[in-house]
Amino acid sequence: MRKFKLFNLCVLCVLSFFVISTLEANVAWAKRVNYSFVNYSGYTIKNLYITGSSYGKWGSDLLGDSVLSNGDSIGLRYDNSVRYFDVKVVWMDGSDTTWSRVDYRKVWRKTLYRKGSTFYLRSN
Repeated sequence: MRKFKLFNLCVLCVLSFFVISTLEANVAWAKRVNYSFVNYSGYTIKNLYITGSSYGKWGSDLLGDSVLSNGDSIGLRYDNSVRYFDVKVVWMDGSDTTWSRVDYRKVWRKTLYRKGSTFYLRSN
């Protein structure tokens, strides 16, 4: 009788492990959201950096060896448990434009555009 209870307890522990692992994987997957970053600035983007506002430093260039020409877009993913991001764009001439604390809640597209001499980052 005692061996049977120990066996049942072991089976219950193993099943619990698999259920919890599956739930954690689904929650982690749910935090990743796809969206498009669209360049309607009139200029070509050489580098693109997006990082959580609280992170304090820029990560890797999201364009890699590519550039983002005017009218082009890139598919990206972000962690929707983070609400505010900092965005940095480096233009082909080496100058840059940054935005701080950009709200990424419920975003499916970010559009970069220019009005006069000012660049704007709009959520769509």
